[in-house]
Amino acid sequence: MQRLLLILFAACGVARADTIAVPADAPPVYMKECGECHVAYPPQLLDAGDWKNVMDNLHAHYGDNAVIGEQARQEITDFLTRNADSNGYSAGANSMRSPLPKLTRTGWFRHAHIKITNTLWTGNQVRSRSNCGACHMRAEQGSFQENEIRMPGDPRRERGE
Repeated sequence: MQRLLLILFAACGVARADTIAVPADAPPVYMKECGECHVAYPPQLLDAGDWKNVMDNLHAHYGDNAVIGEQARQEITDFLTRNADSNGYSAGANSMRSPLPKLTRTGWFRHAHIKITNTLWTGNQVRSRSNCGACHMRAEQGSFQENEIRMPGDPRRERGE
């Protein structure tokens, strides 16, 4: 069954979790401005239209005012749209309940996190599906490699393995 799911996801263009990362050429302004309040998400997680929507609505950024200078906004927008999803990873990011796309609703996210229980998502250490750094040890550096995942409560996490 698992093999069938992997084949179906591959046919639909859904990437494996270890292929998604912030490109090495990410401008410092992206890592600084976007990484100040949350992880600077890999641009492949949304398509260009969704990233433009996010960047055009910084005044209402998921409940916060994230307005930045125009030059920085344009540089970040250019980077995100240039490196955006073109393979269908982000399908499902928009919903009728939210005017802004949600990474946690994408086919890629759901596939990559299929084995994560609701208990873990809502537990004291994770708290939210968008709290990437709770499990991805190098999320702050834009790395989401599978071998860098340490689930809360995993003894390897406390030892820094």
